[in-house]
Amino acid sequence: MCKMLRRCNFIILYILCVYTVSSQRLANVQLYPQNNQVLIHFVITAGTSCSGYKIAHSSDGVTYQTIHEYPQICGASGTDEPFDVVHTSPMLNQINYYKIEVFPFDQEYASVFVPQSTSTGTLWVCPNPLSKNQNQVMLKVAGHQKSKLQGFICSSDGIRLCDLHVTLTAGSTLVNVQFPSDGLYYFVLTDGIGVFSAPCLVFSPH
Repeated sequence: MCKMLRRCNFIILYILCVYTVSSQRLANVQLYPQNNQVLIHFVITAGTSCSGYKIAHSSDGVTYQTIHEYPQICGASGTDEPFDVVHTSPMLNQINYYKIEVFPFDQEYASVFVPQSTSTGTLWVCPNPLSKNQNQVMLKVAGHQKSKLQGFICSSDGIRLCDLHVTLTAGSTLVNVQFPSDGLYYFVLTDGIGVFSAPCLVFSPH
């Protein structure tokens, strides 16, 4: 189930994969995973009016099911028109695939990893963004029930880099890290009760 948002306060670092088929009107497709949901943002560029758009979701990139449909006139002749749709039930801790179709013009594919999160606490990664030359980060957790947590680090496409087994002291711990390339990575931890996740952007210093 999805709901339309004309304004949204989602702010999160992200990386996604986009594949376009005969794109003429779709632009700036962005996927923002947050709080077990995905905000789907896109722009229909100025031009001839469209007869509607449709968004479909897939868990394997092969079979897609429609999650939102707008069968009305869209697009403006003089200005670009932004749209925001929230997918409230993505597959957690795996890659989610989306197809956006603007009728009768074009379609675009995008994918993003959606980490599971709960409302029991918050995880922070410091520093963030992180220089690729740095080999240690501090993890801070609020709202946890236990001092020993376990989890993993994964890339934005869901590839697990390493497992994590940490012991918190005053709500924080230092973790040795080594990232293979620039990009967005996710830290995911659990205390057996709640699941905490946080993105971390890794960059190469100039």
